Amino acid sequence: MKKCYKCKEVKDLNHYYTDRTRKDGLTNQCKSCKYKYDKEYSKKRRKYFDKYYKENKQAYVDYNERRRERHRVEPRIRMKEGAKRRALKKGLEYNLKSYKDIPKMPVFCPILGIPLVASRGSKNGGSDNSPSLDRINNDVGYIKGNLQIISRKANQMKSNGNFKDIEKLYLFMKQQQIKQKWKKPFVLNINGFNLMINKIGVLMNNIREVVKDRGYRLSYIAKRIGVFNSHLSMWISEQRYPSQDKLIKLSRVLKCSIRDLYPNVVRRTYWNIKGKENGQIKY
Repeated sequence: MKKCYKCKEVKDLNHYYTDRTRKDGLTNQCKSCKYKYDKEYSKKRRKYFDKYYKENKQAYVDYNERRRERHRVEPRIRMKEGAKRRALKKGLEYNLKSYKDIPKMPVFCPILGIPLVASRGSKNGGSDNSPSLDRINNDVGYIKGNLQIISRKANQMKSNGNFKDIEKLYLFMKQQQIKQKWKKPFVLNINGFNLMINKIGVLMNNIREVVKDRGYRLSYIAKRIGVFNSHLSMWISEQRYPSQDKLIKLSRVLKCSIRDLYPNVVRRTYWNIKGKENGQIKY
């Protein structure tokens, strides 16, 4: 039995909450009195913070804007914060003292080769080109030397399946690609050359290698050509293909020939009906 400090009634011990800071291990108020007190306190606290937010609303907006801009310039800061939360939640090892312990973000994904674009934040974790922090060895936690930055798409593929599952998926997709009927490629005639571009990905481009050699940023190249950054990324990953005038502008900005961007350029292209059925093409 214990006497409540608020209502002055003597009640059983099961009418009190546990409190390790006190000698008897119980609160000085009963559960009903504690509930009323907490409810009144939460209302006063909510009114106080609502008033404080209205008076300092612009300061909150400026702070969030600076924080988003800092994360966009240096995405490793957000990666470090997210890694710490996940390590605490899953009980993993974590010894990152600064965001500099994480390797620098590469221009292209080391697994898929698509360009990495750090956005200011979006829903559902970002796009496929967003940088993502990956553990090289999943049996070890977030420790220095066990981290790499890859694309979000590659990280999802790596985390959702093991090596055997990915190998089975690769063999299945390869068989489906062989069985798929051949589609007539997209042909560009530029300065007497026929440029054969296949949407299945048989004829690859060298835009990625040329951009690496020149050292230009994708935003600079896209601005000079007059397209969006996403369009240039799709050209590199062969999701889309440039038009004739855009391809000429791209070669001028990169100071190279069209043959350097697309090595599969021939003067004459012969289309064989049998080759069309068998998935082959003759030059």
